[in-house]
Amino acid sequence: MNKIFIDGGAHKGESLKAFLTYYPDDPRSYDVYSFEANPILIDNLQDIVKGTGIELIEKAIWTGDGYIDFYSGASYSGTLMRNKTTGNLDINNPVSVESIDFSKWVKDTFSDDDYIILKLDIEGGEYDVLEKMIDDGNIKYIDKLYVEWHAGKLDGFDMKRHDKLIEVLNDEYNLEPKYWWANKILREKRFSE
Repeated sequence: MNKIFIDGGAHKGESLKAFLTYYPDDPRSYDVYSFEANPILIDNLQDIVKGTGIELIEKAIWTGDGYIDFYSGASYSGTLMRNKTTGNLDINNPVSVESIDFSKWVKDTFSDDDYIILKLDIEGGEYDVLEKMIDDGNIKYIDKLYVEWHAGKLDGFDMKRHDKLIEVLNDEYNLEPKYWWANKILREKRFSE
């Protein structure tokens, strides 16, 4: 059994730092994969992961392989979701970024007996990605799930969709998602299970 930490939406490395510094289990015993699609952040992340063994994947976690529009915003934020209402997004000038079918990647990369912690902070894309993982049956690979939810920041989003997703994750997969907020972990200097 391999132990895996997947950092979905690395931003400026806050999640990596929080996991590697404060996770109660020995973080050095984990293989770490860090995803970031924002081209502005890649150079900094490459410096952070250099020599650590962390694999930086410069792609957007999504529901298919290919290229997709990425909308940049303030404070190095960005999203695939054109309807995101926060972050001062430049919706008139998207950048094309490479995307990965995350559900397929998990299935093709790991085995059933691996222990996988998934952290998702993908600015609204978490709904499409997790729903596809459920539809594909690949959510079963995930043992622990941390998510920063963005339902309240997506114009026209139906909160019933959010509630149903949480219910399915809890009831059908016994995968109670924990709320992720790396900056809070770093401020409090502890990792909350």
